Amino acid sequence: LRESYPEGPRMLTATFRNKTSDFQVTVAHAPPEKRKGGEAETEAQLKKEKYEFRQCLRKHARIGSRRKGRVLLIDANATGGKGVRCKFFGPVGAEKENENGAFMREFGEEEKMGAVNSYRWDTMGTGTETWYGSSNGVPKRVDYVVLSRRLLRHVTYAGCPESLWIAPTGQKLDHSPVKVSVRLPPMRAPKKKEEEGKVKWDRRAMKDKRKM
Repeated sequence: LRESYPEGPRMLTATFRNKTSDFQVTVAHAPPEKRKGGEAETEAQLKKEKYEFRQCLRKHARIGSRRKGRVLLIDANATGGKGVRCKFFGPVGAEKENENGAFMREFGEEEKMGAVNSYRWDTMGTGTETWYGSSNGVPKRVDYVVLSRRLLRHVTYAGCPESLWIAPTGQKLDHSPVKVSVRLPPMRAPKKKEEEGKVKWDRRAMKDKRKM
């Protein structure tokens, strides 16, 4: 761990480095799609929270785009993928897109990132939902592990412990964990610049001159 710092009331970032890789991990919690109450004041406050969170996430992405590896762990309160062609949401467990899902899709397309647990799900015998709505009894996938798309092919596992999976009946946990294993590619050594004033001899050219 090199450093960690908050990037807002809903976002925390940490940077890591080891012998083979340099990467950044961000944990974020998006505002809900809707808030109970429905009063004009409540809706205006929620709209403001969404705007501030999305601006913070975009600013974070612009700064973090220089890093070789970016990992976003987000409770996005977003559903999406069904009937919408994009590279952020994969084909696994597609659901009808909501407003937060539309934002995440646009954000992922801009930043060339993909939601890993919508591309693969290795936990057998379970659905891909991560949240259980106790009020309406409908499980949904709203939590995501998001990587740069170039790292998707390095994912070796995506799923959750079966004992903690949110079933439509039985266990009624608020959120289930999403586990992703990634084999990070090694860092490339920077190219060494040639020293100024150093003469680079071309043996082939010298050989040709001797023949003349």
